Amino acid sequence: RRSSDLEKFIGLQRDINFSAQGADAPVVSIQVANEISVWIYSDDILQQCDSTSGQVTRTIPIHFDAMSVNTNFLAVTAHGGKTEDDIGGVKIYNLASNQWGKVNFSKDSIENWVSALCVDGQHIWAGGIPKMLGEDSFITLVDMPSSKIIGRYALDRKSVV
Repeated sequence: RRSSDLEKFIGLQRDINFSAQGADAPVVSIQVANEISVWIYSDDILQQCDSTSGQVTRTIPIHFDAMSVNTNFLAVTAHGGKTEDDIGGVKIYNLASNQWGKVNFSKDSIENWVSALCVDGQHIWAGGIPKMLGEDSFITLVDMPSSKIIGRYALDRKSVV
């Protein structure tokens, strides 16, 4: 992290251990929530670090393909569930209440598969794949506090030049 008032770099603690097995694991995602909160994902472990102290402040064991975070919410793709009901859609974690929520976009498992996420204030944009090849991909807008779908938009392949 670059401290604007000190004009120097501050490192995170050296002993962050991302691997449950104790082996080295690559970092596959880094997300900044605000000026002091950095989220790092590796080997099915998501850790929140305080960039001013370099200390880990929260550890969440979870598997996902995409994530996005802000000061209030963490959103991840729901790909690592143990049951059929837990796979697909988006899992939303309220950082203040430490509670998980889940939003499904379809009962069809293919239409419920999300591949990209972007937090936008109190909303999450979730991008998904079409049900069949040649159909349009989709973007769904979700209100995170209520876990309600606001809208679903098709990306028209025919209009792309």
